Amino acid sequence: MAVTINGTTGIVTPDITSDSATIDSTTLVVDETNNRVGIGTSSPDGTLHIVGQSTSLPALIAKNASGANADTPIFEAINGGGNTRLIIRNDGDLQFNSGYGSVATAYGCRAWVNFDGTQTAANMIRESGNVSSITDNGTGSYTVNFTTAMPDANYVCNVNASSQTDTINLNPASGVNRSTTTVRIDSEVSGGSQYDAGLIDVVVFR
Repeated sequence: MAVTINGTTGIVTPDITSDSATIDSTTLVVDETNNRVGIGTSSPDGTLHIVGQSTSLPALIAKNASGANADTPIFEAINGGGNTRLIIRNDGDLQFNSGYGSVATAYGCRAWVNFDGTQTAANMIRESGNVSSITDNGTGSYTVNFTTAMPDANYVCNVNASSQTDTINLNPASGVNRSTTTVRIDSEVSGGSQYDAGLIDVVVFR
């Protein structure tokens, strides 16, 4: 038996073994048979299933009380054994158990790109994240341009380059040439001359 509560049909009271309750059609659904609650959906796929009702509004908002400490959890996920698996802190840090038995702050990749240094600038990028373009500065020299700027220039830039015929050694001095919006990298063959590599990977952490 189902219970429906809305402004047109009034309230129908079920017995205690009712299998579901629906308020305003799809606003709130309590599926007692499967122990599920749906908000914004009439068919919850999990214990709690929330679907936003507007493209301009989030499906879920979680806020701490004013004055909460930076390390106070906004959201905490705990497994069946009572162990914390994931925390979103009040200061925005994400912490999770990466498999080593403890929850620690995660530091995300701020930008990455896989590009072909033998192509023209417009055709270099194979795939990327937070990289708008590559500037070709000449043979073996490139500038990676970020879509969204870094908070400062104190990030870590890891670069890997190779081709089918040569081993590419990155020039560490040029890798220091960085700003909040760009980072320049140079590649050279073992003999020291600049070289356009066919495969260059750049990852930025901050």
